[in-house]
Amino acid sequence: MEGKKQPDNTYIFRPNSTVTKADAAMFIVNAIVKNDAEFLETSNKYSDVPVDHPANKYITYATQTGIVWDNGNGKFLPDVAITYGEMVKMLVLASDAG
Repeated sequence: MEGKKQPDNTYIFRPNSTVTKADAAMFIVNAIVKNDAEFLETSNKYSDVPVDHPANKYITYATQTGIVWDNGNGKFLPDVAITYGEMVKMLVLASDAG
């Protein structure tokens, strides 16, 4: 099992750690685009996800494809833990996007 892919392409396996909204975007988009992640674009859509944020391009792609959403106030909240239900919803939406 590989675990969580880091921005430097290393992996960390932490089965009991919390999954954040940014983590989920990265997991799902990596699964969809596979080796083409380097071609994803960044954006400044969310005030709390700067262009240099390690997950920006994944969040941008996931937003553009309808997999993730903002909090209604123009923020993404990348460091907020997601629930099981939210992850399931993202996976279902991703199945339509990929």
